[in-house]
Amino acid sequence: MKKILVASDLSIRSDRAVGRAVDLATRLGAELSALHVVDSAMPADIARTVQASAQDKLERFIASRRGGEALKPEVISLIGDPVQAIHETLKKSGADLLVLGVHRDRAFFDAIRETTMERVVRTSAKPVLLVKDPSDHEYAKVLAAVDMSPAAGRAIGSAHEIAPSAEFALFHALHIPYRGLTGDANSAASLQPYIEEAQAQIDEWIKAVALPQSLPRPEIIEGSVNDVLNKMMARGKPDLLALGTHSHPGLVQRFLGGFAAGLLRRPPCDLLVSC
Repeated sequence: MKKILVASDLSIRSDRAVGRAVDLATRLGAELSALHVVDSAMPADIARTVQASAQDKLERFIASRRGGEALKPEVISLIGDPVQAIHETLKKSGADLLVLGVHRDRAFFDAIRETTMERVVRTSAKPVLLVKDPSDHEYAKVLAAVDMSPAAGRAIGSAHEIAPSAEFALFHALHIPYRGLTGDANSAASLQPYIEEAQAQIDEWIKAVALPQSLPRPEIIEGSVNDVLNKMMARGKPDLLALGTHSHPGLVQRFLGGFAAGLLRRPPCDLLVSC
């Protein structure tokens, strides 16, 4: 992590993201860029006034954070489409991590259209850290969902970079199709073939993604990914959750799965996502 970009809309949610970005940049010795985007749909004269004011507010807020002034961050205020401006700035800056505040819940609009955050995450070429909680502590416990995809490996690797001293727990939710159709569906003997197959797949996945050797082996837990995640959250109480999302490169439209999209809108803790 040599450079971090944080995008802020100057809300309290974004203040937490900026605070976390400052903390990470300070601890990792990384450069920091901060971005505010004024929506181009606003009248031009008003947009220019807001643009200047936003840059000043963002500069002063970063300087007020411990270590913020010493970072000498690049602070940018632009007028344009938020999603496009974020990605163009991410590419131009060469940042290795994008940091955002959590989505503001809007029940009606969220039900009928994709949120700005979902658009940013599903089209981001870099890992995205969504900050929900105050940045008054380093990450102590990291929980990672393993679906044996390259994206999951990238997410875990990025989480290890930003929280190298944290305690990691990795899990794979084992879904067994048509489980209820056999009388011995709950027996250990009936589960063993599925577990052995998953173990073999995990072995291949670990080799392919080259996880840090200090990380524990993923724990295989039978159940739906939502149920298993809830159990693991309750058991370990992590302050950072890492997961990969399935995507297709090129001109194919990329959509987040329902599981990841739900976590983006209502994350249980800070969330690191990699496509």
